[in-house]
Amino acid sequence: MYNNVDMTISFMVKSLPKIYNDFYLEYIKSFMQTTNINKTQVRAITFIKNYGSISMSELCNMLNIEKGSLTSMIDDLEEKKYVERTKDRRDRRKYNIVLTEKGDKLAQDFVEYLKESLKGKIDKIGNENLQHFFDAMNVIIKTVEEISK
Repeated sequence: MYNNVDMTISFMVKSLPKIYNDFYLEYIKSFMQTTNINKTQVRAITFIKNYGSISMSELCNMLNIEKGSLTSMIDDLEEKKYVERTKDRRDRRKYNIVLTEKGDKLAQDFVEYLKESLKGKIDKIGNENLQHFFDAMNVIIKTVEEISK
């Protein structure tokens, strides 16, 4: 019989990657075929769109990549005019990453593409099951937040 830790790990490993793959990754791969950026860059641009100006450290954590890899990636996105570095107003030694107009348009295009692509899948779920899904995800989020305190 599983103990709570085994069940939690098993659930996270099996469920969250599946949700990510089914509801996000395949659409990133499809979308990036129309762009000159890779899937990690699409994710980065999407995070920046959602969170606004963001530090390199925060973006590293969100993308779960090393700072050196992020620096190279941001250099490439900056060269392609999707993002720019701006000095942090509170700490001049730090830089934040912001979207350019071109980057904002790309992020918006991806979000619209994702919405349109997922509409059929979400419609199949039905309102009641979708509400159960949201309720369960909120419990998971709140539990993780409690654990992280």
